[in-house]
Amino acid sequence: MRSLISPLVCATTILTISAGALGAETISVKVRAGVSTDAAASVLRGDTWSHSVATVEPLFRTPAARADLAAKHGVDRWLRVRLRPGTDPRAIERSLRALAPIVEVAEHSAPGAFGDVTLPNDPNFATQYGVHNIGQTVSGSVGVVDADCDGPEAWALEPSRAVVVGIVDAGVAQHVDMAGRVLPGWNIATQTPEIFDLCSSHGTHVAGVVAATRNNGIAIAGLNDAALILPVQVFYPNCSGEMSEVAEGFVWCVDHGAQIINASIHSYEFEQVVEDSVNYCYDAGVLVVAIAGNNNANVAYPGKHEHALAVAATTNKDVRASFSNNGPEVEIAAAGANVISLINTSGVGSKSGTSMAAPHVTGLGAMLLGRAPWLTPDALWELMRDTADDVEAPGFDENTGWGRINAFAAMTTLLERLASGDLDADGTVGPQDLAMLLGAWGPATGSDGLGDIDGDGYVGPTDLGILLGAWGS
Repeated sequence: MRSLISPLVCATTILTISAGALGAETISVKVRAGVSTDAAASVLRGDTWSHSVATVEPLFRTPAARADLAAKHGVDRWLRVRLRPGTDPRAIERSLRALAPIVEVAEHSAPGAFGDVTLPNDPNFATQYGVHNIGQTVSGSVGVVDADCDGPEAWALEPSRAVVVGIVDAGVAQHVDMAGRVLPGWNIATQTPEIFDLCSSHGTHVAGVVAATRNNGIAIAGLNDAALILPVQVFYPNCSGEMSEVAEGFVWCVDHGAQIINASIHSYEFEQVVEDSVNYCYDAGVLVVAIAGNNNANVAYPGKHEHALAVAATTNKDVRASFSNNGPEVEIAAAGANVISLINTSGVGSKSGTSMAAPHVTGLGAMLLGRAPWLTPDALWELMRDTADDVEAPGFDENTGWGRINAFAAMTTLLERLASGDLDADGTVGPQDLAMLLGAWGPATGSDGLGDIDGDGYVGPTDLGILLGAWGS
């Protein structure tokens, strides 16, 4: 009996959620077997919840006629929790899911909030199969439904927040679809702030995949349209450059605030200076997303370096693109054949290459960092790996690594882990998470919300209770 009462007592403290800015919503809650629905409902009707919960009632207002089947499938254990206007249902849902001893399932029931996918009105979004594949024909090739990263589904989970993304490339134009979000950069070759859009808008195309503004009726939709682009030009006007200057660009990016770096550049010669610069980024907490290369050959540098993430390219049929390099260093894949993105200052165009695959991965990394900016390069990589969709051989293969990225699965996994107290998102609640929470104790400052598991604006005993309750899981 004590095992059933204790979680309910804890719940009166843990389930204190601050009101958000959304309209009235409902949460469907399935109470765990052995816990009284009346007891659970009384907690949610108590004083602690008075500011956020309007009513609690059985979800099935007419009890099921077959009591035996209702008990077998848990139909008799569902509650409908109606929230007061202004309460944030997503915060409530996450906190309820963290109460594993009491709650088996918690689902946001607002019409269309999770079930329907709202597509942006950007005129070229219909061709962005890597983000949303409905079997559309791209460059004469009919795609495979859902051979994509589930971008719209991921966007519905939580708004993106600003993350500084370094684009080490041939320059980035001030494109209208990234207006106000291309930061002053640096030209490594000339050692000046003069950034040009060289090489057929290669760098602008890459940046657009990451950060083009969504749902503005212009061009395309980027994966994180709150991202700030930090352009670093390492190519000369003839579209060539030196890898030593790429190394310099990596370090400059980190030193000027980049939180993740896209390197759609490759070379087949090992250079120690490049490896050293990649390691500098890694130890500074910045992931370098690099390309596998485009010669159907061995993986190129810097993707081949241990602490860079090598990305292969897939097609709209969810297979490795014929040009994409392969080998044991390939770690993950994304759409890279016939990818439409930004060119010049107002145009769009299609390009193919692992150069186009890498920014899909960088964009996903920016989405994850937008929710949890403290994530390490290893944590980012592991989230992507653990949630990737197999597209060739099960598990790891040398063509597509651990699979094609799935933004919705990665974001969902991150949110679930954070809600349980797994602040470092490594899959286990333990000493590192406790240290992070205690280090953030007090009023939640900044926009990252580190340690504020229950979303009440304060890192304190309720957050500690959630973390300790999930210890070791």
